[in-house]
Amino acid sequence: MVVHWYRQRGKGWQVRAFLNGLGAAVTGLVVLIITVTKFLYGAWVVLVFIPIMIYIFKAIRGHYNTMSEQLHLPEACYERGAATFPKGKHTVIVPVSSPTRVVYETIKYAKMIGDDILAVHVSDNDELTKKVIEKWKLWDPGVELVVIRSPYRLLMRPLLHFIEKRCREKGPNDYITVIIPEFETRKAWHRLLHNQTGWFLRNTLIWKENVIVTTVPYHLTK
Repeated sequence: MVVHWYRQRGKGWQVRAFLNGLGAAVTGLVVLIITVTKFLYGAWVVLVFIPIMIYIFKAIRGHYNTMSEQLHLPEACYERGAATFPKGKHTVIVPVSSPTRVVYETIKYAKMIGDDILAVHVSDNDELTKKVIEKWKLWDPGVELVVIRSPYRLLMRPLLHFIEKRCREKGPNDYITVIIPEFETRKAWHRLLHNQTGWFLRNTLIWKENVIVTTVPYHLTK
């Protein structure tokens, strides 16, 4: 507080700085006396605790300073206005298990936010995949269906590899949006009866730079 008042130097700052300095000196003297006289009775904990707390507080303060610096809007943005937004491409990826009402709602939303849309189906069963392709052609939503073969019954990893490959190929100003079709059960305990692939996929992709992850929830009524 003494440093604070010294920097502010408002009206009557000398009195405030003196009182805070006096309080700090008295507190420090008391801590010193207790530490010396009661050291073997546990006062040594204070000597350990105080530096640790100071380090933690400084680390927290440093985090907030760093975050503020990174989130600060550059001065060039005020000078150039809309010209500061570079042009880039936007690719929308929709994981598809099979054409369903949930996928329909997701594709409908995808068409509203982008033109470059890819539906991705990971296959571990050729017979089932053949049926999915036939349904997709019959439906004909105007979106390319990319089929990824996975002979090891791993569904999420091949999809992640596909998205990572697209991330490596995109430009620095390009974005990828992954829209996950997801149905919401009417009762909470019903969710335990279904896998949580969408949840795992969302929490994995959220850490990737310039990859937006969102879900299109379809609420079941029964």
